[in-house]
Amino acid sequence: MKSLDRNLPAYTLGSSRIERQRLRSQADDLRPRSEDLFRRIGVQRGWNALDLGCGPCGNLGLLAGLTGPAGHVLGLDVNPDHVRLAGEFAAEQGLANVTVKAADARATGLPGCSFDLVYARLLLINIPWPEDVVSEMTRLARPGGWVAGEEADAVFVCHPPHEAWDRLAGVLRQAWRLEQADLNMGRRMTELDRAVRAHIEDPRTVMAPMLYFTAWGRKPG
Repeated sequence: MKSLDRNLPAYTLGSSRIERQRLRSQADDLRPRSEDLFRRIGVQRGWNALDLGCGPCGNLGLLAGLTGPAGHVLGLDVNPDHVRLAGEFAAEQGLANVTVKAADARATGLPGCSFDLVYARLLLINIPWPEDVVSEMTRLARPGGWVAGEEADAVFVCHPPHEAWDRLAGVLRQAWRLEQADLNMGRRMTELDRAVRAHIEDPRTVMAPMLYFTAWGRKPG
Protein backbone atom coordinates (compact mmCIF):
# COMPACT_ATOMS: atom_id res chain seq x y z
CA MET A 1 0.00 0.00 0.00
CA LYS A 2 1.27 3.47 -0.88
CA SER A 3 2.49 5.41 2.14
CA LEU A 4 2.34 9.16 2.69
CA ASP A 5 4.86 11.43 4.39
CA ARG A 6 2.08 12.96 6.47
CA ASN A 7 1.07 10.44 9.12
CA LEU A 8 -2.64 9.92 9.56
CA PRO A 9 -3.52 10.47 13.25
CA ALA A 10 -5.62 8.03 15.21
CA TYR A 11 -9.37 8.49 15.31
CA THR A 12 -9.90 11.46 17.63
CA LEU A 13 -12.53 9.87 19.86
CA GLY A 14 -10.65 6.58 20.22
CA SER A 15 -12.12 3.08 20.21
CA SER A 16 -13.35 2.56 23.77
CA ARG A 17 -16.37 0.36 24.43
CA ILE A 18 -18.54 3.44 24.93
CA GLU A 19 -17.34 5.01 21.68
CA ARG A 20 -17.91 1.78 19.76
CA GLN A 21 -21.46 1.66 21.10
CA ARG A 22 -21.97 5.31 20.17
CA LEU A 23 -20.80 4.68 16.61
CA ARG A 24 -23.17 1.75 16.20
CA SER A 25 -26.03 3.79 17.63
CA GLN A 26 -25.10 6.65 15.30
CA ALA A 27 -25.17 4.28 12.32
CA ASP A 28 -28.71 3.21 13.27
CA ASP A 29 -29.83 6.83 13.69
CA LEU A 30 -28.41 7.88 10.32
CA ARG A 31 -29.58 4.84 8.39
CA PRO A 32 -32.74 6.51 6.99
CA ARG A 33 -30.62 9.32 5.51
CA SER A 34 -28.29 6.80 3.90
CA GLU A 35 -31.21 4.79 2.58
CA ASP A 36 -32.53 7.93 0.90
CA LEU A 37 -29.10 8.74 -0.55
CA PHE A 38 -28.62 5.26 -2.00
CA ARG A 39 -32.14 5.34 -3.41
CA ARG A 40 -31.39 8.61 -5.17
CA ILE A 41 -28.17 7.20 -6.59
CA GLY A 42 -29.90 3.99 -7.61
CA VAL A 43 -27.59 1.45 -6.00
CA GLN A 44 -28.21 -1.85 -7.75
CA ARG A 45 -27.69 -5.53 -7.16
CA GLY A 46 -24.37 -6.71 -8.49
CA TRP A 47 -22.60 -3.42 -7.75
CA ASN A 48 -19.09 -3.24 -6.29
CA ALA A 49 -19.29 -0.73 -3.42
CA LEU A 50 -16.70 0.77 -1.08
CA ASP A 51 -17.53 2.05 2.42
CA LEU A 52 -14.49 4.21 3.19
CA GLY A 53 -13.78 4.84 6.87
CA CYS A 54 -16.49 2.36 7.82
CA GLY A 55 -15.68 2.26 11.53
CA PRO A 56 -17.08 -0.70 13.49
CA CYS A 57 -20.11 -1.13 11.22
CA GLY A 58 -20.70 1.87 8.95
CA ASN A 59 -23.22 1.14 6.20
CA LEU A 60 -21.89 -2.33 5.48
CA GLY A 61 -25.20 -4.04 6.22
CA LEU A 62 -27.29 -1.63 4.18
CA LEU A 63 -24.96 -1.78 1.18
CA ALA A 64 -24.68 -5.57 1.41
CA GLY A 65 -28.45 -5.87 1.15
CA LEU A 66 -28.70 -3.45 -1.77
CA THR A 67 -25.90 -5.01 -3.83
CA GLY A 68 -27.01 -8.58 -3.12
CA PRO A 69 -25.13 -11.87 -3.44
CA ALA A 70 -23.87 -10.95 -6.90
CA GLY A 71 -22.38 -7.71 -5.60
CA HIS A 72 -19.58 -6.96 -3.17
CA VAL A 73 -18.99 -4.43 -0.41
CA LEU A 74 -15.52 -3.53 0.83
CA GLY A 75 -15.17 -1.73 4.14
CA LEU A 76 -11.92 0.12 4.81
CA ASP A 77 -10.73 1.76 8.01
CA VAL A 78 -7.33 2.87 9.28
CA ASN A 79 -8.11 1.90 12.89
CA PRO A 80 -7.23 -1.79 13.53
CA ASP A 81 -9.85 -2.02 16.29
CA HIS A 82 -12.54 -0.80 13.92
CA VAL A 83 -11.42 -3.22 11.20
CA ARG A 84 -11.69 -6.13 13.62
CA LEU A 85 -15.08 -5.02 14.92
CA ALA A 86 -16.44 -4.42 11.42
CA GLY A 87 -15.32 -7.90 10.43
CA GLU A 88 -17.05 -9.34 13.47
CA PHE A 89 -20.18 -7.33 12.64
CA ALA A 90 -20.22 -8.69 9.09
CA ALA A 91 -19.82 -12.24 10.37
CA GLU A 92 -22.54 -11.82 13.01
CA GLN A 93 -24.96 -10.43 10.42
CA GLY A 94 -24.11 -13.12 7.87
CA LEU A 95 -22.93 -10.60 5.30
CA ALA A 96 -21.23 -13.01 2.95
CA ASN A 97 -20.62 -10.34 0.30
CA VAL A 98 -18.70 -8.03 2.68
CA THR A 99 -14.92 -7.82 3.15
CA VAL A 100 -13.20 -5.52 5.65
CA LYS A 101 -9.58 -4.38 5.41
CA ALA A 102 -7.23 -1.83 6.96
CA ALA A 103 -6.11 1.05 4.75
CA ASP A 104 -5.31 4.75 4.71
CA ALA A 105 -8.27 6.52 3.11
CA ARG A 106 -5.92 8.92 1.34
CA ALA A 107 -3.96 6.16 -0.37
CA THR A 108 -5.81 2.85 -0.26
CA GLY A 109 -3.54 0.97 -2.64
CA LEU A 110 -6.61 -0.32 -4.47
CA PRO A 111 -6.79 -0.34 -8.28
CA GLY A 112 -8.35 2.74 -9.79
CA CYS A 113 -11.75 2.70 -11.51
CA SER A 114 -12.77 -0.34 -9.43
CA PHE A 115 -16.07 0.62 -7.82
CA ASP A 116 -19.59 1.45 -8.89
CA LEU A 117 -19.98 3.38 -5.64
CA VAL A 118 -17.32 4.96 -3.41
CA TYR A 119 -18.95 6.21 -0.22
CA ALA A 120 -17.85 7.82 3.05
CA ARG A 121 -19.80 9.10 6.04
CA LEU A 122 -18.43 11.47 8.69
CA LEU A 123 -14.90 10.67 7.58
CA LEU A 124 -13.63 14.03 6.37
CA ILE A 125 -14.40 15.69 9.69
CA ASN A 126 -11.98 13.39 11.50
CA ILE A 127 -8.87 13.71 9.38
CA PRO A 128 -6.44 16.34 8.12
CA TRP A 129 -6.07 16.90 4.38
CA PRO A 130 -9.58 15.77 3.44
CA GLU A 131 -8.96 16.82 -0.15
CA ASP A 132 -6.59 13.84 -0.43
CA VAL A 133 -9.45 11.52 0.49
CA VAL A 134 -11.81 13.07 -2.04
CA SER A 135 -9.15 12.71 -4.72
CA GLU A 136 -8.69 9.05 -3.81
CA MET A 137 -12.44 8.44 -3.84
CA THR A 138 -12.66 9.88 -7.33
CA ARG A 139 -9.75 7.75 -8.49
CA LEU A 140 -11.39 4.58 -7.20
CA ALA A 141 -14.76 5.16 -8.89
CA ARG A 142 -15.17 3.62 -12.32
CA PRO A 143 -16.22 5.84 -15.22
CA GLY A 144 -19.94 6.32 -14.76
CA GLY A 145 -19.66 5.28 -11.10
CA TRP A 146 -20.68 7.33 -8.10
CA VAL A 147 -18.78 9.17 -5.36
CA ALA A 148 -20.92 10.04 -2.34
CA GLY A 149 -20.40 11.41 1.14
CA GLU A 150 -22.36 12.38 4.23
CA GLU A 151 -20.87 14.99 6.56
CA ALA A 152 -22.07 17.28 9.34
CA ASP A 153 -21.30 20.97 9.86
CA ALA A 154 -21.03 22.14 13.46
CA VAL A 155 -22.92 25.19 14.58
CA PHE A 156 -22.87 24.53 18.36
CA VAL A 157 -26.02 26.51 19.06
CA CYS A 158 -27.67 26.21 22.45
CA HIS A 159 -30.40 28.54 23.69
CA PRO A 160 -30.56 29.58 26.47
CA PRO A 161 -26.74 29.67 26.74
CA HIS A 162 -25.13 27.35 29.24
CA GLU A 163 -21.59 27.31 30.62
CA ALA A 164 -21.21 23.52 30.37
CA TRP A 165 -22.29 23.52 26.73
CA ASP A 166 -19.75 26.22 25.89
CA ARG A 167 -17.05 24.26 27.73
CA LEU A 168 -17.78 21.09 25.76
CA ALA A 169 -17.78 22.98 22.46
CA GLY A 170 -14.41 24.47 23.32
CA VAL A 171 -12.92 21.11 24.25
CA LEU A 172 -14.07 19.49 21.03
CA ARG A 173 -12.82 22.34 18.87
CA GLN A 174 -9.41 22.12 20.54
CA ALA A 175 -9.26 18.32 20.20
CA TRP A 176 -9.95 18.45 16.46
CA ARG A 177 -7.56 21.39 16.06
CA LEU A 178 -4.74 19.36 17.63
CA GLU A 179 -5.48 16.54 15.17
CA GLN A 180 -5.26 19.06 12.31
CA ALA A 181 -8.82 18.18 11.40
CA ASP A 182 -11.46 20.72 10.43
CA LEU A 183 -14.30 20.68 12.93
CA ASN A 184 -16.99 22.44 10.97
CA MET A 185 -19.16 19.47 11.86
CA GLY A 186 -20.84 18.40 15.08
CA ARG A 187 -21.22 15.12 16.86
CA ARG A 188 -23.58 13.97 19.58
CA MET A 189 -21.90 15.51 22.57
CA THR A 190 -24.57 15.54 25.23
CA GLU A 191 -23.50 12.34 26.96
CA LEU A 192 -20.15 13.93 27.84
CA ASP A 193 -21.50 16.24 30.53
CA ARG A 194 -24.40 15.75 32.95
CA ALA A 195 -25.06 19.49 33.18
CA VAL A 196 -25.42 19.74 29.41
CA ARG A 197 -27.71 16.72 29.33
CA ALA A 198 -29.99 18.19 31.98
CA HIS A 199 -30.02 21.58 30.26
CA ILE A 200 -31.03 20.33 26.82
CA GLU A 201 -33.76 18.13 28.33
CA ASP A 202 -35.46 21.34 29.49
CA PRO A 203 -38.34 21.91 27.00
CA ARG A 204 -37.44 25.60 26.91
CA THR A 205 -34.00 24.83 25.48
CA VAL A 206 -33.42 24.91 21.74
CA MET A 207 -30.26 23.11 20.63
CA ALA A 208 -28.75 22.72 17.15
CA PRO A 209 -25.45 20.81 17.33
CA MET A 210 -24.93 20.36 13.60
CA LEU A 211 -26.14 20.77 10.08
CA TYR A 212 -26.01 17.57 8.03
CA PHE A 213 -24.97 17.65 4.40
CA THR A 214 -25.20 14.97 1.74
CA ALA A 215 -23.45 15.22 -1.60
CA TRP A 216 -23.08 12.86 -4.53
CA GLY A 217 -21.87 13.02 -8.09
CA ARG A 218 -21.21 10.79 -11.06
CA LYS A 219 -17.72 10.31 -12.47
CA PRO A 220 -17.66 11.19 -16.18
CA GLY A 221 -17.64 8.16 -18.48
